[in-house]
Amino acid sequence: MTQYSVDVTQYSVDVFGQRYALHVDQYADNLWIAGGEFLGHQLRTRGRTAHKAVRAWQKAAIEKQLFGDGRLTGMNECDRSV
Repeated sequence: MTQYSVDVTQYSVDVFGQRYALHVDQYADNLWIAGGEFLGHQLRTRGRTAHKAVRAWQKAAIEKQLFGDGRLTGMNECDRSV
């Protein structure tokens, strides 16, 4: 079994012209968690690759800004456990 250190990889994402700093952690071969602050809340998403987790975060942030009703893609923004 492969053991992963929880190394933080930094990404920068554009949402409607505003840049957001994200950190992406690998927890298993195909489990990556992207997290960052958006509109005053911690937003976290998951993906099978780091790139997919980042894209899910960007999509969730866009949806949150457009709809503003808390709908998220991936993980719930209040779910701080992995």
